[in-house]
Amino acid sequence: PGSILRWATPPDDSDTMYAVSRDPAVFFSIGAEGDITELASAQGYTTSMALAPGGGTFYYVPDAHGAAWKNGTSLIAVDTATGEETVVVELNPLIEPALGLRTGGTYNVLVDPSGERVFVGLNAGDPDTRDTFGEIVLAIVTLE
Repeated sequence: PGSILRWATPPDDSDTMYAVSRDPAVFFSIGAEGDITELASAQGYTTSMALAPGGGTFYYVPDAHGAAWKNGTSLIAVDTATGEETVVVELNPLIEPALGLRTGGTYNVLVDPSGERVFVGLNAGDPDTRDTFGEIVLAIVTLE
């Protein structure tokens, strides 16, 4: 659906992969026979997605290249059947006051095999300089 394939998940149990393009940023599925189905527009430049066990949900953080903090550095869950998005947590309002670092985005999101936690490696930096690179923060989100 876009000019660049930015990320794709491994196949789920039905051999379906989920992916995101760039220009425009669109989520889509790729079926076992190569059929492509658009799911939804991504909320910003997305460089990593993680598929939950069972394949019913994937997770992402939009605005990967430095601007994620402007929208709270949201970890978002996407229903693979409907494309419906749910904000799981806004990470920057938790991290910036606690660590003094502004979160800029991520190039890695991973769901643990139990499906109970999502790991997000974040670029971060000094909020006074508005630089969101130079430091690394690992956010571990426990799902309920």
